[in-house]
Amino acid sequence: MKVILLAAGYGTRLYPLTKDMPKALIKINKITILDRILSELKNETCHLVTNNKFYNHFLQHSMGQYSVINDGTSSNDDRLGAVGDIIYTIKIKSINDDVLIINTDNMFGCKIQEFIQFAQSQPYSVTACKDMQHKDNVRGRFGVVVHNQNNIVTQFQEKPSEPLSTLASVGLYYIKKKDLNFMKECAQRSADNTGDMIQYLVEKTKVAAWPFSQAWSDVGTHDSLKEASLLFKTR
Repeated sequence: MKVILLAAGYGTRLYPLTKDMPKALIKINKITILDRILSELKNETCHLVTNNKFYNHFLQHSMGQYSVINDGTSSNDDRLGAVGDIIYTIKIKSINDDVLIINTDNMFGCKIQEFIQFAQSQPYSVTACKDMQHKDNVRGRFGVVVHNQNNIVTQFQEKPSEPLSTLASVGLYYIKKKDLNFMKECAQRSADNTGDMIQYLVEKTKVAAWPFSQAWSDVGTHDSLKEASLLFKTR
């Protein structure tokens, strides 16, 4: 298994905090979001993909914990998109293995190692999802995962006005080696959202869902940053 850490966004909704600093390196209760993620990935081979603007920030932070890949983009106008960055990293690093993909602006109360163990026990790629308990909590806010009684994903909804489940996509995916070619096909069709990646895999093969009930925060706005500070007071 190889790990791809997605960190090529510009965090414009968090300006001025992220004008000169990537979201992944924001400190929440004295610990950066990225360091919280890395604490569960010791001894794993990690590749972080970012943009030209924040490349040096991650180089200085990495201290040998992960390799840093510059996707060569400089603004939202020329960005590769999340799926585009995944495929770019797979190509640059010649990855031919299972891939754990993590959006580095997310904070997880669940144990990432438990997710990995579950995913490696399954024959399919797996998406993690937080049960938000009520459809109003996901309506128009998050990608929504819909699955059947066997936990096989049947549909992915991108910020729906009429959600079909209470399961929010959390930016944590385990993609099997056998599905990497489908990922490349998806990038040619839609390279932006990781939700598009899951929907494409659902159309082409099978994807399992891994719901959890522990805390989770998608740190994209000042309000969600405040929420994360309350949810994640300690590690």
